[in-house]
This record gives sequence, C-alpha cells and structure tokens, in this order.
Amino acid sequence: MAHRQIDVDILNNDRYIDEFEALSTQTPEEVEAQVQNKASTVRSALTRGNVQEALHLALENPPFGNRFASAQHLNGQLVMDVLSSTKTSDILSTVQALSQDEVDVLTKYIYHGLAHPATYNCGILLAWHEKVTEVGGLGTLVRMLTDNKALNA
Repeated sequence: MAHRQIDVDILNNDRYIDEFEALSTQTPEEVEAQVQNKASTVRSALTRGNVQEALHLALENPPFGNRFASAQHLNGQLVMDVLSSTKTSDILSTVQALSQDEVDVLTKYIYHGLAHPATYNCGILLAWHEKVTEVGGLGTLVRMLTDNKALNA
C-alpha cells in the first residue's frame, strides 16, 4: 500500500550527499591552503588601501560544502576583516563596483555575520546590508535565500 509517490526517506540527513562536495576533487586541506594564500593577497591589498580589490579577492571562489568548514571559517573571517576596515562613506562605491554574483555572495556573508553577533560587529554589517539592498535590490535577498550553496562556517 504505497501511498507516497516521492521517497521522502532519501531526505534523511544520514543519507544526504552535498552535490558540491560530491563534485569537488579537492581535499579540505587544499581548499584551506588556497584560502590562506588568498588571505595574504587580500591583506596586502588592504595594506595598500585598496578595499575594492581586497573585497573582490575575498569574495572570489568561496568554499562551499560541509567538508570545507575550516576553509569557510577562514574565508568568512577574511571577508569580515575587509568589511570592518572599510570607511562607512566608501561602502556604497565599493558595493557598486561588485558584480551581481559578488553582491549575492557578500549578502550571504553579511547574514552569516548577523547570525553570530558575539563574533562580528552587527552595526558594520547592517551598514553594509543597507548598501547591498540599495544596489542589488530585493532580488539579491531572494537569490541568497533560495541558493542551495550555503555558508556553514
């Protein structure tokens, strides 16, 4: 007596396979090393005072998937360092220089930071959120909420 037409048992967390992890050929150590290399480049750009370049680099190829939790944490901290070191008056021009995909990824990092108020400065994140929604509109928020590539860090 099969009353179900969909096998809901496949949705059990014990049987879940993250499609991005399954497609990735890199080990977590390799991804973490790439993020650490990126961190030195981003910090160099921040030292030169080039916040836009630093943010572009920090948002480039973010690690996704549960296997890469430590790399996600490092990359998230890197993005937050860039956001914290930006003058409030420069936020709008920095966001306007980003591509739509970068704005969407930045929105994920902003919401991740807002979910951890003990770790990150929510005042700074709210200032960024205001400018991101001004530039990207509500579409950015909808894409962020419906994207299945989540930041788990």
